[in-house]
Amino acid sequence: IVDLLSLPFGGLMTDKSAYEVDLKFKKLVKITKELGCPMDDPFMTLSFMALSVIPHLKITDLGLVDSDKFKIISLWDTGG
Repeated sequence: IVDLLSLPFGGLMTDKSAYEVDLKFKKLVKITKELGCPMDDPFMTLSFMALSVIPHLKITDLGLVDSDKFKIISLWDTGG
């Protein structure tokens, strides 16, 4: 771990001020660029990739989800 932005409330929120969060976030983006990440905003990309409501298939804590049909998809072919 090089650095982190602690989000102690459900992994979504912090008790820090917006100013403190902004400083830390900018520092984290700078670190990712120094480590070779070519993305402009890697953390926003990761946030959206994890959303199970973005089409089509997503991995969630419940397994593979078809977010178009809102159904969990079996990883095993049971069709025989």
